Amino acid sequence: MLQSGLHKQYMKDLFVELCLTVPVRLSSLLPYLPMLMDPLVSALNGSQTLVSQGLRTLELCVDNLQPDFLYDHIQPVRAELMQALWRTLRNPADNISHVAYRVLGKFGGSNRKMLKESQKLCWRSTESDGPSVTIEFSDCNTSVQLPMEKAIETALDCLKSASTEPYYRRQAWEVIRCFLVAMMSLDDSKIPLHQLLSHSSFTEKLVTPVIISHRFKAHDTPGRGTFEQALTGAFMSAVIKDLRPSALPFVASLIRHYTMVAVAQQAGANLSFSLSLCFLTSYCFAHCCVHFPSILRLQVVMSKLDYPDLLKKKKKTGGIL
Repeated sequence: MLQSGLHKQYMKDLFVELCLTVPVRLSSLLPYLPMLMDPLVSALNGSQTLVSQGLRTLELCVDNLQPDFLYDHIQPVRAELMQALWRTLRNPADNISHVAYRVLGKFGGSNRKMLKESQKLCWRSTESDGPSVTIEFSDCNTSVQLPMEKAIETALDCLKSASTEPYYRRQAWEVIRCFLVAMMSLDDSKIPLHQLLSHSSFTEKLVTPVIISHRFKAHDTPGRGTFEQALTGAFMSAVIKDLRPSALPFVASLIRHYTMVAVAQQAGANLSFSLSLCFLTSYCFAHCCVHFPSILRLQVVMSKLDYPDLLKKKKKTGGIL
């Protein structure tokens, strides 16, 4: 099944296009018509080109086949087919929406027999919307909370797709970068950081082993998932050729930042500053156990690290990243 298969999207599109462009007469396709229904539904849910090909094939079948014969073959995919047609009515391309409207009309009212099928609705299992952006409008007294879950998910999908245009890939990376920066609480001064990492507890205090079964896991499931997707997008951007020059230094600074937070929480003075470094540390380290056997060696390593590039950029731009 093309719709439930594990093939990559471009492979699915190729299979669908091959199925719909076989150069044979419709009469020769009749024995294989049931096998054509699944590619037809996939085409109506695909790109603009595939939607056009799918509508052309469906209209050809409606015009030249007996209704009872056609409906028997549509039966296994009738719900998906009709929902795809209804969705195509809202297609921004006028020629596509007009053809979809014409095909529905040619069903002669039989499409209403399939209205009993339940619609595929989006639902949420939690009440929390996760991280949100506060948007204010000049002519509105109240602000609007825009959840970032869908924005980060869409940005990650753009980075995963090989067919994404370079411009949109760069914009997707910018969305993820700004989100990660906004989720961190950065201080403009190096002094508190140096005081924290030079605390005597790094050399005198014994490191408490972390019990893996007792690791903390954030309860804000939507926020945790959004942050994990953003981190995944950052790592993917670091290996994409045209994004690597800007993404790789950012990811290196991000890892350095969270490493210092982990060191401070595990073996440091446990000051309030260690919490102000990043209030989402639990998101990043909920899956890992931080245990460093040699604090003296780590203190030397940390002393050689410059403060993250994020902070330098923030100071140069007056606090705007």
